[in-house]
Amino acid sequence: EAELMLHGKPYLLSISVRGDELAVACELVTSGDRWKASFVSAYLEEITQKTGSFKRFGVFAQMLRSAAAGAADSLSLDILTAADLELLKTKRLRTPAVADGGGSAAPPSSASSKRYLILTYVAEFDRVHYPLPLTFEVAPSADQVRVQLRELRAEVEALRRSGGKVPADFARLERDNSELRAKLDWRAADSRASERLLAGAEGLEERCDKLRRQNAQLEEALDGVRREAQREVKAIKRECAKFADAHGDSAADADALVDERHARA
Repeated sequence: EAELMLHGKPYLLSISVRGDELAVACELVTSGDRWKASFVSAYLEEITQKTGSFKRFGVFAQMLRSAAAGAADSLSLDILTAADLELLKTKRLRTPAVADGGGSAAPPSSASSKRYLILTYVAEFDRVHYPLPLTFEVAPSADQVRVQLRELRAEVEALRRSGGKVPADFARLERDNSELRAKLDWRAADSRASERLLAGAEGLEERCDKLRRQNAQLEEALDGVRREAQREVKAIKRECAKFADAHGDSAADADALVDERHARA
């Protein structure tokens, strides 16, 4: 929307483009009177053709928006009655071309009469007026207003009734949220405990590996002691055998002597 001061009166101008259709609405702020119309691209291009300064639909729509925003010194807007437009057309010899927007030459008799939004384009050697006819939007009747009021009251009442459920729903959502948070905290604590157990298990595994290595070392040492003991026993038996041969003792006596010395050892 754009706010314009035309003929000393404030207007609100709305411009929208949907596909190949241009919609324009103009409202007199002080009275609320409103005029509007929709134009297809072919109609607008025909209007520009009649002025002798043809413009494509997209170009014309952009010119209209720029004029509403005051973005170009060469573009301006005005709003006229049918009588004003007819007067403008009678001055063609003294002013540049004005396209026929299809309005009546008769002056308006009431606020419900048609209005014309005039887009003026000023070039170096040219001045062109593009008129857009706008239809007065009839205000709703008293009955229509009453119907709208009833509908609004019904909507308000429905909102009030539904509003009573909001706290209960909110409380339920709060409970659900608290329960979910408690479950999340429990799972987090359980996860931390699992991590501690896992870390402890890893420590136990390391200790077990160390004990296995120590046990393997002890077994290896024990095997060495056993082999050494066996060698000593064999050596003692040989010594006893020699002693027995020297003194005439039997082999059995020598073995008994070895066993005795081994038991003492």
